[in-house]
Amino acid sequence: MTSAFLDSHPAIRLMHVCKRRPDGTGLIDLSLSVPRGEIFAIAGLNGAGKSTLLKCILDLGVIDGGSIELFGLPHRHARSRAQVAFLPEKFMPLYYMRGHDLLRYILALHGKIYREAEARQMCEELDLDPESLGHEARQLSKGMNQKLGLIACFLSDKPLLLLDEPASGLDARARAGLKKRLRALREAGRTVVFSSHHLGDVAELADRVGIIHRSRLRFAGTPAALCARHGGGGVEQAFLICITDPASVD
Repeated sequence: MTSAFLDSHPAIRLMHVCKRRPDGTGLIDLSLSVPRGEIFAIAGLNGAGKSTLLKCILDLGVIDGGSIELFGLPHRHARSRAQVAFLPEKFMPLYYMRGHDLLRYILALHGKIYREAEARQMCEELDLDPESLGHEARQLSKGMNQKLGLIACFLSDKPLLLLDEPASGLDARARAGLKKRLRALREAGRTVVFSSHHLGDVAELADRVGIIHRSRLRFAGTPAALCARHGGGGVEQAFLICITDPASVD
């Protein structure tokens, strides 16, 4: 896939996507475009459809209607997904794998070579003791394993990162390091799509935010536009007003 092709299409385009789940939730007629070089946040209450959306983008769940493109290619095309690094909401490494073996394995799947020096530098950025790379996953805390998952995504050097609740389990210093790294990725022209329950992170990081409520896209735009439309004392209050306003459906 040429750079010119990547440059000429948005990183993600969803058109009238529907996904029905047995429990009655899912996605209903969702259309959205995420250009390259943007940090896009997905916000919503528990069960709103945030993780479902990310899984559909990766073709981990068959959609019932509509279409999804990654860099202009259908999302079911292997070449489109080859441009993506993904961190699931519940990242659980195999308990017996040591940190450096886990990173080596994931990077091999991405066609990348594991370099110890790069991994140790990334550990420093996320406030993870580099010696943790020699420990088995079962010896590490939830937050430490989360950092390994993030490091794998960052070292993959993919043009599109899909991160489901990336700050889950992270302490304050690690969260600061994560935010710094995401901003650096944006400056390098990478696209980041992340879901979050933390509206403060959305306000601080996201160029735009998409709010999903009861399976529908209720808003897509900048945090400032969200506040301008729905008022309130900030992004969190505007979010709450948005999901309770019956007329608020983009």
